[in-house]
Amino acid sequence: MVHALRETWRVLRPGGTLIDLRPYSGLHPVEVLVDSQELDAGVLDETEAIPIDEAADRAIQQIADEGWFARERDAEFDFLVYWESPVEMAEFVTANWQYTRVPDGLVEHAQNLMAGHSDARLRVHLYPVRIVRYHKTSP
Repeated sequence: MVHALRETWRVLRPGGTLIDLRPYSGLHPVEVLVDSQELDAGVLDETEAIPIDEAADRAIQQIADEGWFARERDAEFDFLVYWESPVEMAEFVTANWQYTRVPDGLVEHAQNLMAGHSDARLRVHLYPVRIVRYHKTSP
């Protein structure tokens, strides 16, 4: 990762901006929204990817400590993803989120919570999402 960040530094113009934007791995709550209620349906498990987040944090910290980039600003925010059905969510997560596991029983539990409610939706909280802006410096 450090090599990739050094290559990023190489191709950026002097004073250029590097944006680190990524959700952090962990347990992401899944809720069913029905009749103005938020019902707990379980969690998506992305804890397997925590070491990858930690390695990325170390790489960025190393490159900043070496003077390649300077941190300008950072923030964290919640990111919410919505689905019309638990099956749709599980299919999307399985196909697109490599390190995220849909626990056994979550889809069935969410379907039971949504049963009989045509306006029910599913919501997943991805948080924290961190955005950090760095500018290119001279090492």
